[in-house]
Amino acid sequence: MKIIVAGGGPAGMAASIAASRDGAEVTLIESMGFLGGDSGPIGHNFFNGFHNAKTGQQTINGIPQEVVNSLMEAGISPGHVIVATGQSITQFSAQGFRFVADKVVMDAGVKLMLHSSVADAKVEDGLIKSIVVSNRDGLSEHSADIYIDTTGDGNLFARAGAPFFKGELEDMQRSTLMFKFSHVNIDRIFAYANSLEAGVRQDLDDSPLTGDEPDTVEFAPHFTGVFGFSKWIALFNAEARAEGKPEPFPRRIIIALSDMIPGEYWMLMTDVAGDASTAAGITELEIAAREQVWGMIPHLRRIPGFEGAELSQVASRIGVRETRHLTGEYVLTGDDVINGAEFEDVICQVGMAPDMHDTPREPFFRPTPIESDRGMYDVPYRTLLPLEIDNLLVAGRCISGDAVAGSSLRFGSVCLGTGQVAGFAAVMSIQNNVTPRSLDVKMLQDKLKSSGAL
Repeated sequence: MKIIVAGGGPAGMAASIAASRDGAEVTLIESMGFLGGDSGPIGHNFFNGFHNAKTGQQTINGIPQEVVNSLMEAGISPGHVIVATGQSITQFSAQGFRFVADKVVMDAGVKLMLHSSVADAKVEDGLIKSIVVSNRDGLSEHSADIYIDTTGDGNLFARAGAPFFKGELEDMQRSTLMFKFSHVNIDRIFAYANSLEAGVRQDLDDSPLTGDEPDTVEFAPHFTGVFGFSKWIALFNAEARAEGKPEPFPRRIIIALSDMIPGEYWMLMTDVAGDASTAAGITELEIAAREQVWGMIPHLRRIPGFEGAELSQVASRIGVRETRHLTGEYVLTGDDVINGAEFEDVICQVGMAPDMHDTPREPFFRPTPIESDRGMYDVPYRTLLPLEIDNLLVAGRCISGDAVAGSSLRFGSVCLGTGQVAGFAAVMSIQNNVTPRSLDVKMLQDKLKSSGAL
């Protein structure tokens, strides 16, 4: 049994582990030099959405939880922490994640091909016969019984000719380039926050604020995150407008996430619009995002606690929220998610609400709660099945869902969850001599239940 998984983010990691453990010969292809995708290596150093915020139940389990356990055992994650919303955040060291990701995947017997990308797919009679991989060896052809697309951007299913859709540029969620500050003074931030709560703004040298402006600063549990300073951001943007310059801050608050090292915080501050699924688009996004970072730094150093901060790292690449959406046998909708839809072919249950980020048409972030009493929705197996291609499964943020549904499906915990399903389904399809489309879903569900995944 040979399976090729394209894309080494959370979905690809889980798919590869699941398939390899069940006896398949698995090759995992990743375009960058490390695993993790948008989780960990590019500064997005946390998972969220493992739990149902309304009930407290952990809905994402199995291999995803094993990955978290490995991060905890390595001493680089506190595990799941329940925040004020009732949802969980699972933070970890972004750099440490790389070492753990290598270990959990290779311990499962997966063959890795890093710095390698899918350049083309050869299709005959609705079956992928082989794929062309581009890397330092040039172009090479590889074949398998089943292929799994976990690229996030749907690169494999697009090359294979499976139907997909993208939103208009004005409606596509913006991308974010993370950057890390060292020498952040958390004690000074905490003192400023206390002064706000006391109703008296802390006296600050050369402060541009007069003292009567309201402001807020909030902390995630264990100081893993700092959020707020909205009045400062508004001031800096106003100053820029008065000088006829572009506003330096696209977001309205500071979002600083601890890298589990004292004084080091990943800044989740940039937002740039464009289509990251094209070469021209991703180039423009990266350049524009770096320009945003550079323009923010002098302003950030005027904020209490950030005065002595130094730019110590810029993420290896930009974090992308939305590009291609698969047109699968079923397209999960935003209404399905918000209303807590149930499906007979459920393979994953998600308590992470839609998280529609800024778009050019709608420039302000707008989270939407799951209104159903059950506090979660079902992901049907059909969303992993592309039309027209019979030996291909899809997992991760590019599975079959509209933009609103995709804003929940894109989270790392959910990608881990759909990834392990694709890995199990690929092996079971080969073992039963059927296509993934013809696989007995009840048998797959039994497998997921016995493994603790459903």
